[in-house]
Amino acid sequence: MAFSGSYSPPPDRFLTQVKTGFSTALSYFKAPEGKAELLATCLVAFSGGPDSTALLSATAALADQLGLSVRACHVNHLLRGKESDADEQFCRQLASQLGIPLDVHHLERSGKASEAALREARYRALAETAQQRGCRYIVLGHTLDDQIETFFFRLCRGTGPGGLTGMEPARCLKTGAVLLRPLLSVRRADCLAYLNQIGQTACCDTSNQSLQYTRNYIRHQLLPPISKRFPGFECRIHQLQQLIKEDEQFWQELVCQEIDRLASQPGCQADIWTAANFGQLPKNLSRRILAHALSSREIEVSFERVETVLDLCSSSGAVSLSKIWDLRVEDGLIQWLDKRSRLQSATGAAVSSEVALRLPGTTLALPFGCAIRADEWQPGQALSYPGSNALACIVDLKKAAHPLVIRTRRPGDLIRPFGMNKLVKLKKFLHNKKLSAAAPPPPVTIVIADQEEVLWVPGIGLSNKVRVQGLPTHCLTWQEIAGDESGLC
Repeated sequence: MAFSGSYSPPPDRFLTQVKTGFSTALSYFKAPEGKAELLATCLVAFSGGPDSTALLSATAALADQLGLSVRACHVNHLLRGKESDADEQFCRQLASQLGIPLDVHHLERSGKASEAALREARYRALAETAQQRGCRYIVLGHTLDDQIETFFFRLCRGTGPGGLTGMEPARCLKTGAVLLRPLLSVRRADCLAYLNQIGQTACCDTSNQSLQYTRNYIRHQLLPPISKRFPGFECRIHQLQQLIKEDEQFWQELVCQEIDRLASQPGCQADIWTAANFGQLPKNLSRRILAHALSSREIEVSFERVETVLDLCSSSGAVSLSKIWDLRVEDGLIQWLDKRSRLQSATGAAVSSEVALRLPGTTLALPFGCAIRADEWQPGQALSYPGSNALACIVDLKKAAHPLVIRTRRPGDLIRPFGMNKLVKLKKFLHNKKLSAAAPPPPVTIVIADQEEVLWVPGIGLSNKVRVQGLPTHCLTWQEIAGDESGLC
């Protein structure tokens, strides 16, 4: 696909924009000596579209100046038949022409997938590739146009002021890799012009025209009439985002100070505050503190959830916020309760005890105060993977050495960390998780194991041995047993 138009700045202008964008993104993350870490390998997300093609071409041209070793990754969702295959072939050819190693992922179809599900699957494939290839950075081709679309998407869906700031130039992932977005101040027209200047074609994804996707609707139906009526509105929204971002930085510092103050009061800690101290704060600050508290515990933040918690903090009672966190207000205390503490502190269970896991079915593990529900995976079932710290997992048990058991960890236990084929000591695995977690895992840990190694530590992480390569075989869910054994949460 070739591009044409009257807008044709010199190629050097685009390269300067990209170089500045990399510098801005990298400045978010400093090396210990205080300098931006440049000498590293980056993985460019390469769809074959104009933005990512311009990004990859420019990054390859700037690699020596930036001190970056460049790789690329193409994720084929297999949703558009021959068109998807043609995009993949284009990416292979251009990567080869540029002398850039390319990894390709094929994602299995799972019925009609939402925009969010497709994005999560794509990001997961990029993160896994970066981890396997030792890439410090994952580089994405989001432009200023994408930033404006994000502004309207979040505005229409519902968000707080912080959500209107849009995407950050850089963001650290749990795996340790850093997402970089060097094109956030670059217009899509600049990418097209650069491709014209260097004589480079790109792919055209016909699904980008489909109005069933919200972003496409915003791009094709909402923004054009606004642009016609208010020329240059994109720059004014960008300026507004910068002002909001400065305000948010001020609020964030104040929120963190207040959370530290709440946790430092007599009888309090990070997960326990006094209702009286919290109740003295202005409501606008209280809302932000609760939003921060929810987000830091990986609980989805919404206006309704924040208001529910805010009302509860001024009265008494309890609410379940996620599979991991509950909130209880009683006796003048606001308590954030981590359910994993009950899962992992089965002090009454003997270290040597174990319970055979039923496949499929629900296994009552009374010594550990829990049950494991194992559901067989059904063809055509929608596929959405829980996070590593969830109390559920989707697995492929074909390689497991059956029978599987529920037990506590043992000296010498081994596990294959997700994304690795090498066995490591479970003790080291838990230690690494402790370093990256907000709170350390308790000393007694319940695991699901086969006859050779640990397969899953509920609430902490999954083994690569049961990682889904094709289709899953089972979904495992940890459930807490009620005190009278009469029901499961």
